[in-house]
Amino acid sequence: MKILSLLFITICLIAIINAEPFTNVLDFGLVSKSKFATQTFVDISLPSSNFNLEGIQVIILNKTSNEPFNHNFISTCLVDFTSSGKKIVSFTASNIQNQLIFPSPYLVQIDGSLNLTVSMYTLNVEPLNVSIAYYMKYEESSGSKTIVKLTRTATSVVSNFSSFNVPQGSGSGYSIQNSIPWISNAEAMNFQASVSQGIISLSFIEQMNGQNTVICKSVPTYNGNYLAKMSECDNVVSLYKGATYITQAVYNNTLPLKNVIGNFGFYVGYPAPSTTGGGSTTTTGGGSTTHTSTTGGGSTTHTSTTGGGSTTHKSTTGGGGGGHSSGPSTSGHHGSHSQSESSQSESGSKSESGSKSESSQSDDSSFTTTTAGSQSNSFPDSSDEPSYTSGSSGSSGTYIWNGKGRKIDIF
Repeated sequence: MKILSLLFITICLIAIINAEPFTNVLDFGLVSKSKFATQTFVDISLPSSNFNLEGIQVIILNKTSNEPFNHNFISTCLVDFTSSGKKIVSFTASNIQNQLIFPSPYLVQIDGSLNLTVSMYTLNVEPLNVSIAYYMKYEESSGSKTIVKLTRTATSVVSNFSSFNVPQGSGSGYSIQNSIPWISNAEAMNFQASVSQGIISLSFIEQMNGQNTVICKSVPTYNGNYLAKMSECDNVVSLYKGATYITQAVYNNTLPLKNVIGNFGFYVGYPAPSTTGGGSTTTTGGGSTTHTSTTGGGSTTHTSTTGGGSTTHKSTTGGGGGGHSSGPSTSGHHGSHSQSESSQSESGSKSESGSKSESSQSDDSSFTTTTAGSQSNSFPDSSDEPSYTSGSSGSSGTYIWNGKGRKIDIF
């Protein structure tokens, strides 16, 4: 009985230990207005040399106070975890407040060292020392558990992932979009938007059989006059070979905007099909994902059984949400920067760019649509690199901290 009791206590302790996220803090150095700061940390501390990443959160700290760095001072922020030059995890100013949590059995496999590159442009006049804290929820790699490996990819409203300008209009909204043909069936999740000040919405839309279905619509949250974050879409959705997927941004056009961006970073996995043999069945996928599209009176539903949890998506008759806004005008707003990420297209082209802008928002419900150039292809293992442009202001993860301690409610 004593042996069983000790075994039970040991199991409970192991469970508690594994429930705690791995934590590390890195000194970044001084940041101040008019100074673009960047630093790469090589071979960062990890929970293990071989593990499955279940979730991650990054916090930018004021090193002096040990409090989260003021949201409104962060103009550009790009945080990239890379392995052999490929992005494993990436946060930007407009999504760094979001947590990345991967639903079981979908996981990101880490089987070697990681580098962390952090770039920031801040608006604080007095130089401040900042630190980068990262928190990882993980499990040790084990051959006994069936998982679906995830790979990060990206899409953009512009075929070469560059910035673009929004011409002044009536304030009813300006829409720009870019389409890609999807090349294989996959499950997608954790859509994170990288945008600029003045954004109304960023949408990822499926176009198939003459019908448009909104897979993800990310909308902004503002903190006073500053863009704090974009909402995330973390449901598991099925993407289909042969379908066309549109990335569409709607910006306020009360004033002209220069060098704004509209990109999605997200993860894709490829569950193996169910197989039957010897009286048993093994499935690497989960439940089903259902998309319902409406183009008028009737509706059409298609279902995939290779995905994670069951998910249903609303339908539209057009290419995304209308031009509505809850954001502020540019009154009193600083000139600011944002970040972009360039991704290698199927033709192998890449781009980088950068500058400054100001922006505003409006409350009207119609918008002008522009389709950007040629089609581009998004695909896993793309070697997407950062491009620093202007326009967005973001935040660190203030709202998830418990008091002044290091512990956070990350998962």
